[in-house]
Amino acid sequence: MLENAEYHEFVDVGFALQLHHKLATVLDRWDSFDRDQMDQIVDTVCYFVEPGDEEHDLLSPIGFVDDAEKVDDLLQRIAPDLLS
Repeated sequence: MLENAEYHEFVDVGFALQLHHKLATVLDRWDSFDRDQMDQIVDTVCYFVEPGDEEHDLLSPIGFVDDAEKVDDLLQRIAPDLLS
């Protein structure tokens, strides 16, 4: 999806890739989380990959800000070492 939107004036591909990297790092630690944390991770990943969430990722200049808030909230709870 990001590759197709790369040239859209509103899409901050670099920011989206940073969020992706954070979530990928969390997923690399999957086995270290309990069931509740795993559910939180799944919820956050689903929110991130859905472009039509609270602030549409491809149609708004702040489209990934709400996604970043969800990712940062998750990291604060389960992997604060990944916050940056």
